[in-house]
This record gives sequence, structure tokens and C-alpha cells, in this order.
Amino acid sequence: MALVENPLFAWWFARCGGRNEARGNARLRAELLTGAAGRVLEVGVADALPVADGSQDVVVVTGLLCSVADPVSALGEFRRVLKPGGELRFYEHEHEHEHEHEHVRAPGPVRARFQDLADHVWPRLMGGCLVNRETLGAVHAAGFGVERVRELVFPPRARFSVVGTRILGIARTPSAM
Repeated sequence: MALVENPLFAWWFARCGGRNEARGNARLRAELLTGAAGRVLEVGVADALPVADGSQDVVVVTGLLCSVADPVSALGEFRRVLKPGGELRFYEHEHEHEHEHEHVRAPGPVRARFQDLADHVWPRLMGGCLVNRETLGAVHAAGFGVERVRELVFPPRARFSVVGTRILGIARTPSAM
């Protein structure tokens, strides 16, 4: 398991985690987990899960894909452990640009450019988080079929946030033929 020491991120997370829960993260997490039951497995390495191929019904990922070295590889590992037709449930942030996917609107090139510029500093401050990751594109590239995705802004009434555009969704592995 890789461990990254980042005192500033640890301080920020401890201070803001509770506020984010109160602002709606708890409700979003409940929505993400609706209908999922069974063993909970918290893993430290996204590209080497300690479970057998095709053994899981659901994989839930939140706030992770922005900070892994290769999100498509991590998603491929999630796909490996899922049963045919298994669900990937995700709550992640999304780069603000024109999307080929009809699910996510484009808020404009100025905010997208700001995210690109922020990516030179933000990862050092926020535990490796890259704000200009194209999460939905990575989900598709890993071979998942997106069933449902909802775009939202977090915090809910924020006029601007570096990682303000979030996506909450469900994707599936192909079913067995």
C-alpha cells in the first residue's frame, strides 16, 4: 500500500470533512449505497484488489479516480472483480469541458482553463487530486456501460469551486452472453 504524507491535506480533510457531510455528502453517499448490501471492503491500492475475479456484485468508488496514476487501469481492476452485469457506483468530480457524453453539461471554457491551471498546484495541496481528470470518459474507456449519471455542484450553492462539478452514477460490466 502506498502512503502519501501530506500534512496540509490531512489538516484540510479533518476540518472540512464534517462540514461536507452536513452540506450533503452524507445524503449523496446514502444514495450511492441504496440497495447494496454485504461485505464492505476498504482497499488501499486501486489497481490490485485482494479479491477473486468476478466475485463482487457492486464496487463503490468515491473521490479516488482523481488521484490514482492511471484511472482507466484502476477501473479495469474494478471491472475484473465484478461479476458479469455487476455495478460500478461512483461519486467523483469531472473536468469542466465539452463532453461527447450527453450526461454532463459543459459549464464553459473559462472554468475548464482554470482547472487546467490549478492542476499545477492543487495536487500538491490536496493529496494528489488532479482536477482536470475526465472521469466519465475513463469509465467508458474501461469498458463499462454507463446506465445513469447525474451532474451536481458541491457544495450545493457554490458559485465556484475548483472541483465543483461532481458526477454521481452507476455503470455496469457487460452481462455474460
